[in-house]
Amino acid sequence: KGLEREFVYNGNILPEINVKLPAKEVMAVWSNTYPELNNGKVIGPEIKDEKQVFTFQTILGEKG
Repeated sequence: KGLEREFVYNGNILPEINVKLPAKEVMAVWSNTYPELNNGKVIGPEIKDEKQVFTFQTILGEKG
């Protein structure tokens, strides 16, 4: 068994939806609740406390 995954958006921990889904697809499912994630990106994973932590970040308002 691999490390447990944790998804963080806007400082909130979002529950795992399906361990078989890639993180980008998990973010797509959460975009139904948080529409701003439709144009988001996945940061990570970062290993913290024996978990793979993925951070969902919106790209609205970024200039580059």
